[in-house]
Amino acid sequence: MTRQTLVREPGEARSLRVLGDRIDVLLSAVESGGGFEMFDIRSARGDGPPLHSHAWAEAYFVLEGEVDLVIGPRRVVGRPGHFLYAPGDTLHTFKTLSERARMLVVTGSPGAAALFGALDAIGGSQPPDAAAVMAIAERHGVSVPAPSR
Repeated sequence: MTRQTLVREPGEARSLRVLGDRIDVLLSAVESGGGFEMFDIRSARGDGPPLHSHAWAEAYFVLEGEVDLVIGPRRVVGRPGHFLYAPGDTLHTFKTLSERARMLVVTGSPGAAALFGALDAIGGSQPPDAAAVMAIAERHGVSVPAPSR
């Protein structure tokens, strides 16, 4: 496990474009010695991932805007100051309700940074090919349930 300090000045984080969202990688699993990852996520109205699950846990802290968050059976309109936690393998999603929103997201183990990097590589700011997104998700251990009718 790494035991090095890290200071990242504003604007120094690796910035990714993922399904329309801007995701700044504040701390990767490599930098934390595999302990956790931390992200600054900024999204626009209507943006957000499909309902999904993965092995790593995620904690969300809403900094700006309004976000419709679904975590397991709970649905919450998150506003600045809301904190939500999704244990690993919990179905969850979010959709930005306000013009813009910003969240701090911490994951409990490695996985998200690699997923976000792979999605950024296929053109994260343009409408990506759905099949390519699903293939990347599957390779990174993300499950997306079939839409219910």
